[in-house]
Amino acid sequence: MRHTWKYRLLAALLAVCTMFSVCLPAQAATIADGSKTVTVHNDTRHNYLTTTAGNTIGGGYRYYKTNDGITGPAYCIDWGLAMVPSSKRLTIAGRYLSSPKTMGAFANGYPQRSLADFLELYSGDYPMLNGLTEDELAYATQIAVWASLGQIGVEGTSFTAGRATIPAQSNDAQKVRVYTAVTIILKNADIPLWLVTVLGSLFITVLSFILIMTVYGRFFRLYFYTALAPLPLASFAGEGTSFAGKAFVKSYIGVCMEGAVIVLACLIFSAFMSDSAPVLDTSLSAVTMSWQYVAETIFNMLVLVGLVKGAERIVREMFGL
Repeated sequence: MRHTWKYRLLAALLAVCTMFSVCLPAQAATIADGSKTVTVHNDTRHNYLTTTAGNTIGGGYRYYKTNDGITGPAYCIDWGLAMVPSSKRLTIAGRYLSSPKTMGAFANGYPQRSLADFLELYSGDYPMLNGLTEDELAYATQIAVWASLGQIGVEGTSFTAGRATIPAQSNDAQKVRVYTAVTIILKNADIPLWLVTVLGSLFITVLSFILIMTVYGRFFRLYFYTALAPLPLASFAGEGTSFAGKAFVKSYIGVCMEGAVIVLACLIFSAFMSDSAPVLDTSLSAVTMSWQYVAETIFNMLVLVGLVKGAERIVREMFGL
């Protein structure tokens, strides 16, 4: 095979550029930007659902406010604990990353998914959701968070462990709405987002290694051609051996031209990426958005691999090598 090692270097650089180009930069201020303390405030609290023992479960939507004025949603991750007074400042210790399913509940619940988006996505399949309010969706999100942590069981889902169990609802319309919202959030949270990320990262890593190995392989091929060039060039000294020198020059030109083809491929791919970087549809569920992002990224990487791996074939066809 006639490869240009120079192409591998360029493809590796292009792979790095691709990885950076598909990253979505964060624009909004977050608590990771330097906030030190936070206070938690109650916004709504209701007792829509009861356990199988007949006890009501209180829950709802809270919000936090940092010392530098940033606000956002806050949910309790320890069912049964008394709420911290809103006047007490809590030190920000880090991010919550211990439960992927809980993070899925956060991503699929309120307010990450607005009431309008939630109804648009699911009311067609679940007509009992008609009439769902923001307070009910926030309450359902809180219940889903506790269920994802194994603190409350919810019948009809895979989350059945807990100190109490919420039975399926069939009579009261409001309870049916809230219960249905809980099961939908848990159904989406049960598909671990980390699995999507791991699979996507695996494919992208494999494609990146293919690009890097291709570039380095062609680089060393060009290096050896150059280092050993005096031997075939010496064949020009004899009329009977000059054909070997001519064949070497032809091959060497082909190897060098592969580099030019890859440079052109880089320029084409860069222009392609500038117009077709993955765009997320926020009306979809978190899992679907993750799959969409991973699929588009892998597609772009495959385009890059095809351009780089096809350089040798293009040169052979152009020069008849």
